[in-house]
Amino acid sequence: MSHKFSPGPLLRDRQWLVDRLDNALPGGRRGILVIKIVGLSNIEDLLGFSGRDLVIEGVGRRLGERLGDVPIGHLFANEFFALIEAPSGDADVSDLVERALTCTAEPIKAGDASVRVDIRIGVVFSPEHGHSSEILLSRAITALNAAARQRQPVVYFDEMVNRNARERAATHAELRRALTEGQFELYFQPKAALPDHRLVGFEALLRWRQPGHGIVPPATFVPLAEETGLIREIDVWVAERACEAIMRINRALNTDFSVSVNASAMALESGDYIRHLRRLIAENHIPVEWLEIEMTETTIGDDTVAAAALLAECRAIGLKVSIDDFGIGYSSLHRLRHFPVSGLKIDRSFVGELGQSNVARLIIRATIELGHAMGLQIIAEGVETLAQAEDLALLGVDVYQGYVLSRPLPEAELMRWIGNQDLGTLLLR
Repeated sequence: MSHKFSPGPLLRDRQWLVDRLDNALPGGRRGILVIKIVGLSNIEDLLGFSGRDLVIEGVGRRLGERLGDVPIGHLFANEFFALIEAPSGDADVSDLVERALTCTAEPIKAGDASVRVDIRIGVVFSPEHGHSSEILLSRAITALNAAARQRQPVVYFDEMVNRNARERAATHAELRRALTEGQFELYFQPKAALPDHRLVGFEALLRWRQPGHGIVPPATFVPLAEETGLIREIDVWVAERACEAIMRINRALNTDFSVSVNASAMALESGDYIRHLRRLIAENHIPVEWLEIEMTETTIGDDTVAAAALLAECRAIGLKVSIDDFGIGYSSLHRLRHFPVSGLKIDRSFVGELGQSNVARLIIRATIELGHAMGLQIIAEGVETLAQAEDLALLGVDVYQGYVLSRPLPEAELMRWIGNQDLGTLLLR
């Protein structure tokens, strides 16, 4: 049975705060802090829900100790509030914020375990940011969300924070509309084998053709899609369209090219994504070798056991999995020996420095040698010149992609591009 969180004698509840704010005498100034514990999902995995609740309770006690006579309360789940009555100045509030932040400086006890968590804080002032509890709490949570998104310990509400929140809400609605109204498109960037530059497949890349704005780059909208959870549906859409495209291409050309799709951590962790891929392959009779998955190092995260189980599930149905942007995250070849992956993709930042930096060359060489020793295919991305491609071939890279071959193309343009190649000889002529 889950341990039920008990606020304790020092903690008020949400209704107490609402009453205090809505019944306040006019003219008084207040500072409101909304405090959120982050990192609890790992605690749940480690200690279960009861352990999570003990951590929440422990943080609440620490807040009470650090803030002294300042009224604090349990707002919702892993969120607390602190109400600063009549602060003499902003410095008073800043001092209390700093004291609140120290409550997670030391590990929190949860039964026999000691765990570390972080907190984020959003701050508003009354009457500057509103008079009613509804407006003040809404704006405090807006500031809190900005702190979480920016990975900052604290954000003070202001008009820019408010405007950014409205813009993000509008963009989220537009993203949802893009998915339902067919505004997303797939572009395909060719991949070629080394040393003979033979075409072997493509990477499917998402583009958003927003009416009135043209093509919106993924870096603009993918982080918001991840933040709101819409990325799960987008990843499924990408996989479906990529499978349809590779079936058309291979059947038209009588080839066995593969297509790789990028999978987010959120999609992979849900479990539905892998099940959907399994169903997609089975129902459409797609040869499993035609589809590959790419995930970044940060997608793998710190949980080696969970990541290994997830990757094993992919490989169990025959899917090849490559680690994208290798070298810029926090994984290592030492950690990757535990993961059933099939390839590593050297990040473009190293490829771009290949002719200019001995360090970049050493990193690429070490990655290739150790990767090959582990039986992994090595792919280089961001190759822009023939000299880079030839140098990578000498170093032992197996596959490359980049503008030296082609920019990403819509399917119709890709077919025309393929038609201009002699697939049995060098693509670079």
